Amino acid sequence: MTRPRSYNEFTTPEREAFDKMYGPPSQRRVSLDTPGAMAYYAAAAGIALGPDSPLRASGVRVQKRGHEDKAHMEVIRWADSPAVRDLYPDLHWLFHPANGGNRDPATAGKMKAMGVRRGVPDLILPVPRGRFCGLAIELKVWKGSPDPADPSDPTKYRTMPSANQLDWLSHLTTAGWSTSVQWGAPAAIEALREYLTLTTP
Repeated sequence: MTRPRSYNEFTTPEREAFDKMYGPPSQRRVSLDTPGAMAYYAAAAGIALGPDSPLRASGVRVQKRGHEDKAHMEVIRWADSPAVRDLYPDLHWLFHPANGGNRDPATAGKMKAMGVRRGVPDLILPVPRGRFCGLAIELKVWKGSPDPADPSDPTKYRTMPSANQLDWLSHLTTAGWSTSVQWGAPAAIEALREYLTLTTP
């Protein structure tokens, strides 16, 4: 994965854009470990950030407790419901690659040998729409507290995408996929709806 360049290596317009959105970095080098750098990388790679992303500069939102497994099940329950399937029959092709989860060492080794890859997006819809050949969503949730996040640390109560996950999304974006990181099942469902209503240009 190509890491973000040092802040000192940015052009003047890049620095001004970065400072305007995230403020000057407190560290000498920009790293994916900081929210601002992660957002900068996502924007540069063409990865959309969902409406409740803690990486957006739009202010603090109310947090909701959640677990990624439950969020995945909520999305699939919606996609598999007869009424929704009547509206969007192509949801038949929506799937979740079972790459995550805790496994014992033997099972983890077997899955790796079979081709499981770290960072593959959570929801894959290999159906062309608009100018895209498919949709890939990395689904994240809130964690730990229902209270608003500390404005000084927008990632405090959020699960954040890993470098591997951003790498996969960046690759798929380059390959012609629509990609995004969504926080919570409702945001992922809305992203699916919006994608399925795209028309070919």
